[in-house]
Amino acid sequence: MQRLAERTRAGERLLFIDDINDSGRTIGHLRDMLARAGATPGSMRFATLIDNSGSAQTVDYRARTIDRAVVKDWFVFPWEAMAPDSAIQADAEEVPERIS
Repeated sequence: MQRLAERTRAGERLLFIDDINDSGRTIGHLRDMLARAGATPGSMRFATLIDNSGSAQTVDYRARTIDRAVVKDWFVFPWEAMAPDSAIQADAEEVPERIS
């Protein structure tokens, strides 16, 4: 994180891309770590393929917005489809309210 924070202090702007902003946990963790490392505020942008409107974190760019309170689909992206079915099921069950 130090190197990324240093790059922002040198004037670079960073774009982080994730498949889904569901709970916001991943994006929030990344933002917190970069802030603790001294990253320049406003130098980072976040993009996702799917953005949950009820997420604790906001993103700057999205391909699709869903409301997890209504849409309970479990999304399996092509790069995850290689995982065993048991791993996909375990991921889906990690936070039951997302899918029930």
